[in-house]
Amino acid sequence: AAVALVDRVTVASIADAAVDARERVMVDARSTQGITAIAASGSAGAAALTGSAPVSVVDTRTSASVERSRIRAGDLSVKADSDSAFSHIAGALGFGGLAGAAAVSVIINEATTTAFIADAPHDVGTPSGLELTGDLSVEATTTTQVNNIAAGASLAGTALAGMASVVLVDTTTHAWLDNVELNHANQRARQAEILATDTLTVHSIAGGVALGGTAVSAAVNVLVGQSNTAAWIADSTINTTQAVTVAAERDWQIEHLTISGAVGGGIALSGGVGVILLGQGGPGADVLGGEIDRDDGSSLDMVDGAVTADNHLDPSVDMLSTDERTALSGVS
Repeated sequence: AAVALVDRVTVASIADAAVDARERVMVDARSTQGITAIAASGSAGAAALTGSAPVSVVDTRTSASVERSRIRAGDLSVKADSDSAFSHIAGALGFGGLAGAAAVSVIINEATTTAFIADAPHDVGTPSGLELTGDLSVEATTTTQVNNIAAGASLAGTALAGMASVVLVDTTTHAWLDNVELNHANQRARQAEILATDTLTVHSIAGGVALGGTAVSAAVNVLVGQSNTAAWIADSTINTTQAVTVAAERDWQIEHLTISGAVGGGIALSGGVGVILLGQGGPGADVLGGEIDRDDGSSLDMVDGAVTADNHLDPSVDMLSTDERTALSGVS
């Protein structure tokens, strides 16, 4: 098995400060993580069993902020970016009188990205919280790219093949102004933009084939994606000469392929399950929801077993949360 665990906090902030700049003030937090995992195995013999299981679990929190501060500048940019890229390949091949091949690939990505300005008002007779001659920009961006392949084959008198690809993505992307005064009516900034953007690209393949006198093959391909993307202005006064833009955008592109085949001289059984669940995430959200919690059997027990096995860091660590385990065990 190949296991990667990432828990990262990235913060850029101005707090309880007075800043006077001739040109631009930039508060920029950027988190980038890329994981490539390849796990391959093979066996041959009278009784040959083989398996591979790459697992990646990533939890990132990226924040850029200005709080309780007065800023005088040309432009003010507050920007938080979180970029995550995963590339997994799990492969297994078995030959023998009795041969079993199993490949499981699991990716769990949880990202929280926030950019905000809060508590920058003005008191009567004093300058405003933000005095800009140019532009105000507050941007939070989350980008996730996933390539996940689980494939295997078994050739034997009795051939068994089982493959599973599991991708769980939960992102929160927020940008906002709260209790902020930008300039005065007689001395306006140029423009203001509050933007939150979440982009997800997934290519996921699960495929298996079994050849033998008795052949059984099963493939499971699961994608669960949740996104809470929001931008807002609250309890604030914004004075500009041009546009004020508040926008939240989510762009997800998914390619999902599940293949299973069995060729047997006597008995041949094959089955494939592809599941895509997309919804709104955020704090307190149900990881998978009750839609797939049907209590009528399980075809993903091997996934849970693979990710709770010895992870080479701490054998007692369970790589899935209680909610994730419960929901996954309800898929059939």
